[in-house]
Amino acid sequence: MKKILFLILLVLISFEFFAEEIRETTSSAIGVEKTKKYPQQIIWEYEMFDMTNIVYSPKDIQVEKIGEYNGFEIYEEIGDSDSKFIKTDKGYLLYMKMNGILKKPNIYLYPVKKQEISVNLDFLGKVISSYPKYENGWKVIVNEKGDIVNISDNRDYSYLYWEGTYKTNWDMSKGFVVKGEDVAKFLQEKLEYMGLKPKEFNEFIVYWLPYMEKNKYNYISFVNEEYSKEVKLNVTPKPDKFIRVFMVFKSLNEKVNTVEQELVKTERTGFTVVEWGGMEVK
Repeated sequence: MKKILFLILLVLISFEFFAEEIRETTSSAIGVEKTKKYPQQIIWEYEMFDMTNIVYSPKDIQVEKIGEYNGFEIYEEIGDSDSKFIKTDKGYLLYMKMNGILKKPNIYLYPVKKQEISVNLDFLGKVISSYPKYENGWKVIVNEKGDIVNISDNRDYSYLYWEGTYKTNWDMSKGFVVKGEDVAKFLQEKLEYMGLKPKEFNEFIVYWLPYMEKNKYNYISFVNEEYSKEVKLNVTPKPDKFIRVFMVFKSLNEKVNTVEQELVKTERTGFTVVEWGGMEVK
C-alpha cells in the first residue's frame, strides 16, 4: 500500500513539474483580447494578413520608457530600438516593429509668394536617406511655382526627398484589390482625385509601377490620416493646406474580398504642401 501511495505522489509531483515548465515557456507570448480599453489602432489584427500582436510579461523582457502615444506609455526594448511596446495591464504589448521603410516620400512646396521655408520631420523612426541632405530639417527658398533653392548648398531642387525606417503594421482594413496590369490607370485616377497634379502623380507612378505591375493582384490602401498623425511634417511658415498621400500595398496571388476604401477629395488653397510616399508590406 505504501508503495502505491508513493508512486501516486511521484506521478503528481512529476505532473506539476511539467505543467510549470509549460507555463514558463508560454508566459512570454500571451494573446491580448480586443476590448474597448485598447484603441483599434493599438491591436493590430487584420485577418487578411494574419497579423496578431502578443504581450510580453515584465519578467521576460527589459524595456525603458521613451514617451507616450494616445495616452499610453511607450517603451523600447533595451538593445533593440526597433521594437516598440505599449504598457498594458497584461504586460508589454508589441505594437510596432521598425522593420519597414517609408519609401521615397517627396515633399513639394507651393507658397503664394517667394519666401524662406523651414521643414522638419517628427516621427519614431529615423531618416536613412535624403536629398538634399536632411540636417535636422531643411531650410529652403521657394517661389510660387514650387522651385526650391536649398540654402545650405545654394542648389536647385524639384522637391525634398527622404526615406526612413518605420513600422509595417498599418491599418489596411479597407482598401482596393487591383490587377497588376491595371495599376497605372488606377493610380492616375485615385491620386488625381486626392489632389495630386500630373507632375506629382506621374512621378509617383513611375517610381511604384515596377513594384506593382508584375503582381497578379495588389491590395492597396491609402493610410493618409494615420501617416499624417504619426509622421508629423512641420513647416514654417504654416501652410494653408497639406495634401499627404501615403500608399501601403501587398502583392496577392489571388483576388480577395475587402471593404472598399472611401478616399477624401482635396482642393488646393493658398500655401499648399504636397507629399507622397509608400511602402510594400509582405
